[in-house]
Amino acid sequence: MKDAKRPATGRHRPFTPEFRAEAVRLVLSTGRPNHVVADELGIGSSTLGKWVAAAKEADLLSGPHSDATKELAHFRAQNRDYTPDQARGRHFFENALIRFPWWTWRAD
Repeated sequence: MKDAKRPATGRHRPFTPEFRAEAVRLVLSTGRPNHVVADELGIGSSTLGKWVAAAKEADLLSGPHSDATKELAHFRAQNRDYTPDQARGRHFFENALIRFPWWTWRAD
């Protein structure tokens, strides 16, 4: 029997990157559930869920964000200002709270 190409079954529709980005933006910006946005757009909710998950992962892997960068700079500057004696004292109290969680500071 001759190998013939099968016609497309119509189970998979190609979506443009712009359509995918807009669908993900609708989910993330409006806060509506995936299945509601998917029904409005006429696509499967699992398909939209995969797009949203991929977009979130790509956003996390894209590098540090401005808020995280500012926070990191703040903590680095704060750590730079500690003298070795202050750092030892800070670590002493951190360890004490871990070992003795019932012990807390009280202003009597």
